[in-house]
Amino acid sequence: MEDTAPSKPSLADPHAWQPIKDVVTAEMKFGISLLGDHCGIENIGGQYHMVFTACFQKPPNKIHLISCPQLIRAANLTPDKQESLQINLEAALGRIAKEEWDKLKRCYNIRV
Repeated sequence: MEDTAPSKPSLADPHAWQPIKDVVTAEMKFGISLLGDHCGIENIGGQYHMVFTACFQKPPNKIHLISCPQLIRAANLTPDKQESLQINLEAALGRIAKEEWDKLKRCYNIRV
């Protein structure tokens, strides 16, 4: 039987992934079904963004990379989409090991 699971993108291999999408734009255009693993930190426009894998509602069978700035402005999302995004972000942050999270907070001055 052929394995049809999508492969996980990696920041280490820039040819293996789709362009990184902003978390709010992705929620507005595609709907985020699931924020997955933390993949690293990217400097985008002079600001540090955490990068996660994500599955979208449209199309559902691909894994993408999502960037999350330290301060997310989501006023243009409906209240339901804001709540969904907050739940997804809290779940994704909860999957980062405490030691890794502490290191990220120190290195990148992350405040929660």
